[in-house]
Amino acid sequence: MSSVSSHVGILRNGPSAWNAWRQKNPTAIPNLAGIALEASERQLGPAHGGPINLKAALLRDAELRFATLTTADLAAADLSGADLAHARLDHADLRGANLSASCLDHANLDGAELSGLSLRRASLRFASLAAANLEAADLAGANLTHARLSEANLRAANLRNARLDYADFAGADLSEANLHGANLQNVKNLTRSQIEQSLGDASTILPEHLQGSVAWSPARGERAPSATLLAPSLVVRRPTKSRSFEPLLWIAASVWITAFAAAAWWQYGQSDRSPLSSTDRGPPELKIAQLPAFTVLRAIDRPDVALFARGDAPEIPTIVALQPAAYAELPAPPATGLVGIV
Repeated sequence: MSSVSSHVGILRNGPSAWNAWRQKNPTAIPNLAGIALEASERQLGPAHGGPINLKAALLRDAELRFATLTTADLAAADLSGADLAHARLDHADLRGANLSASCLDHANLDGAELSGLSLRRASLRFASLAAANLEAADLAGANLTHARLSEANLRAANLRNARLDYADFAGADLSEANLHGANLQNVKNLTRSQIEQSLGDASTILPEHLQGSVAWSPARGERAPSATLLAPSLVVRRPTKSRSFEPLLWIAASVWITAFAAAAWWQYGQSDRSPLSSTDRGPPELKIAQLPAFTVLRAIDRPDVALFARGDAPEIPTIVALQPAAYAELPAPPATGLVGIV
């Protein structure tokens, strides 16, 4: 017979038989994982031979709905994933117990000793924890919607990301309780002095009448910062445009255009003395007219370069071919605003 079945068999005989066995075997660790007692077998309170001694017992995934465990000793017991909905655990000793991911909806935990236990991601909807001692208990991510926490000791309890909306906090002690990310919307009987003694930040959802009451709580209408922020090293910053180099670029462009124009003037000026044909020779101002309009306009501030007036430069420069006989006397500049080099 396995230890699980043997221990379950002993428990089925009632609290008196169970407690007698525990006294004879004080070092044994009861293995009751996955136990599913009948409704009549779940009466383990003082009226039926209890309180029962389940200290350090393994009760993972146990089916204990509507069980009576009033004043039971469940210290350091493993009740993770157990179903204790509607169970009576009032004044029970659950110090250091593991009830993570368990179901305690509508359970009675009034006056229970719950200090240091784990209720992470547990469901305690409509549960009653009046005057319960939850000091340093871990309730991170737990669902305590509509729970009764009046006069409960929640000093230094971890309530990070817990659902506490509609819970009753009348007279509860929240000193140094971690409320980061907790939802306290529509809570009952929660005062400013209680919140000021707790620990929270902008992610804590407070009821409207307490929003902005402490330094870490945003005022009504303000938006809390996103929970998912990019690390500073991952933020891409666009470089700011700098205009400090623009004057230098203009000067460099003007110098280049001047040098280009001077070289063109010298080249075509020498063509008057070269043995080229008469059709390759012409006045320098006609050669400068061959420059693109953009180049000429960028040199508008250079007095020693032949320029077009702004807006007058033709899209396609007109090249005027003069006969050698006309070199001696050049005609006046055309209507396009062509100006000769001085």
